[in-house]
Amino acid sequence: MLEKSISPSKADEFIVKKNILSIFSS
Repeated sequence: MLEKSISPSKADEFIVKKNILSIFSS
């Protein structure tokens, strides 16, 4: 919870990386 509010950009990076991985795996 706190980490997300402190560094939302990090969470966005994680989501982007997950999306890229799913694109490559499909």
